[in-house]
Amino acid sequence: MNERSALVIGIGGYGASPLVNPIRDAEQVASALKKRGFEVTLLTDVSGVEIDVALNVFSGSVKNKNIALIYLAGHAIEKHGSGYFLPIDFPFPITPGGAHQYGISLNDFVEATADAEARIIILDACRNWPADLNDSLRLSDTLDTLASGEREWHNVLMAFSTSASTTASDGVAGSGSSFCNNFCQYLLDQTINVDECFRRTSVGVVKETGQQPWTYSSLKQQLSFRDLPQFSVIQRHVIPKATRSVAAWCIVNRNSTGIFAGLSNKAVWHANLAGLSQISYGGDANLIAAADLADRLILIGQEGELFYPNSRQEPFANLETDPSFGVGISPTRNTFTLYGEGNVTVLRIKDGRLSELAYLVTDFDIYCCEYISENLFWVGGENGNIFEIDVSVTPPAIKSVIILSSHVNAMSVSQNANIVFCVDMRGKLTAVDRHTHDYKVMLERGPPKTAAGIRAALLDVATDELIRHYIFHPENINEEQIEKIEQNLEDSALTSCSVAPNLPLIAVGTSESTLLLIDIRDNQIVQEINILTNFADSIPNVVFLSDTELVTISNDGLVTFMASA
Repeated sequence: MNERSALVIGIGGYGASPLVNPIRDAEQVASALKKRGFEVTLLTDVSGVEIDVALNVFSGSVKNKNIALIYLAGHAIEKHGSGYFLPIDFPFPITPGGAHQYGISLNDFVEATADAEARIIILDACRNWPADLNDSLRLSDTLDTLASGEREWHNVLMAFSTSASTTASDGVAGSGSSFCNNFCQYLLDQTINVDECFRRTSVGVVKETGQQPWTYSSLKQQLSFRDLPQFSVIQRHVIPKATRSVAAWCIVNRNSTGIFAGLSNKAVWHANLAGLSQISYGGDANLIAAADLADRLILIGQEGELFYPNSRQEPFANLETDPSFGVGISPTRNTFTLYGEGNVTVLRIKDGRLSELAYLVTDFDIYCCEYISENLFWVGGENGNIFEIDVSVTPPAIKSVIILSSHVNAMSVSQNANIVFCVDMRGKLTAVDRHTHDYKVMLERGPPKTAAGIRAALLDVATDELIRHYIFHPENINEEQIEKIEQNLEDSALTSCSVAPNLPLIAVGTSESTLLLIDIRDNQIVQEINILTNFADSIPNVVFLSDTELVTISNDGLVTFMASA
């Protein structure tokens, strides 16, 4: 997250020739870069000496960084591709001697990034050559010398907000320059690379102002402003089954190297990158979960039966609850909660002995449970109900938090435990503040997006041929048929979610075989992965093993391991 650094300089308060937007532009760029994981140094209205000091400090800080970026907004002069950026104490009007003595050479900015792996220099300023300098042989010779130095620039991208020998629009006061506004917009788009960012920036500036930005690059590799990992499938396992499951489940093992998983039948499996192995179990109950606690693994049956692996046929405990749907495990892995059809059971194992901390009855079915601390957790489920349960007090305290618009399928807690993310049957990802209970909808999925998802939603109401035409050749069917089809395309459900251990990233499973990776900071979908492509199936569980590894399971028993490149 901190493998990239930026120096951002904005100067507008020139005494003889002030500019209205550079400071605002610099602040906007600094803010956008911080959102993309840059360590940012922001300087405004600084002198030449202050810039020199900043370049020396910056040069020492970028060694071995992935990206070093410098953004400059203010006055500049340029000729033959070389030039000077003007500090606030530059003595106007511009003269050859003044440019040479008081201007900061673009070479100096490039050289300050020399020890970084990749370098980006952005000049959001004029590149014109004042008329009274045209006959200055001395300055022309100096610029020729600087230009020869440019031939030694390696792995550098130079971006100019306008063409050579032209001025750059400063924009309306307070609104920012067109270049700055477009650059910040595309900088924050994690689905495109750096080259595409500057291409789209250029297109936007030309459209708005007619001003033509230019980019020159000697980059050796494709570069991205993305600061979140991009995942790809590295391993798949298929859990054997007699019939298709409607309630696949998985939990992370205690050392986060793999998962325990099942299909709500009489088998439990352990899966990691090395393979798939069945857990020996002598009972006859349908298993709906496993709890890999601090010192032992417990297998959990649908009616509250608790088994140890490799044990006799009878459970070591039988809670005789109404049907259970799953389990939540506390941070220390000493406490766990069974939840299901209108009930919650909280259990703790200490010194090898099982004790019941609480049994609570609710007037709604519970589909998910997420611990916030050792004794505090949230449950969510039917009709959007979410409750908080505190077992540190006697009797346990239970209170309503919020009612969302649809059944809550899954929850995941932010790293600081202040936000609980919830996904529901109507395709919404909602962030709920744990303290104030305020909430915001981060994502509304809407109708199915994939061909497989659309087909699955329409199988009962349309023929295969009509569905195929709707997806691939809608021009072949009439508006009445399209309207009838779309009336049956209800929202695609979001079925699971998991927050990365340290990154601002949440993974969300859908009912149409896709996994969405969403930047928590700005709700941007940074990646969408099709887990299954031939048919639609729910992804009832997704879990992070680490910031760069995650696992999903589908109701068809497909376990998919993904890792970042």
